[in-house]
Amino acid sequence: MSTPVTQARHDPSVLELAGPDSLERLRASSTKRVIRSIVMVAPELPTDAVRRLERQLNRWYFACGCEQGSTAVLVTLLACSTTGIFVEFDGPFEWWRIVGYVMAAALGGKALGVAYAKARLRGLYRRLETYYGCRELKERLDVCSLPTNGPARLGRAPQELDRLPNNSM
Repeated sequence: MSTPVTQARHDPSVLELAGPDSLERLRASSTKRVIRSIVMVAPELPTDAVRRLERQLNRWYFACGCEQGSTAVLVTLLACSTTGIFVEFDGPFEWWRIVGYVMAAALGGKALGVAYAKARLRGLYRRLETYYGCRELKERLDVCSLPTNGPARLGRAPQELDRLPNNSM
């Protein structure tokens, strides 16, 4: 049985999100025409957290606003029907007006749904940038661990660190 990660390595329509480089590729406007699914690789995170991030990322990245548009159409139809029943439909003009309301609701709902998904996606991109930035920093610090005279090597003597304001060491 193949996992999503091994499937991503063999399928060009699946983007494997594994670091800042693949995040930049995901943000490129030309990528959306090529990929059909996003798989996240984060071995240090729990599997359920990774799957939740994948679901959010796929949902917001490929959002078209149809769900919000259809909800707006349903609410508009119900409101117009209810109003028509109580106030009476007055000839064909009223029916054409209702069709116009429904079309406006569909377009407005779709536009709002796409705008909402883009805003949520930008927030998720910021979270992923922070995550990948911290992971890279941790990897660099693990590889280049500081010697015992670390503060002096960083340009400050240990006694200078004690005099710095808000020193929490």
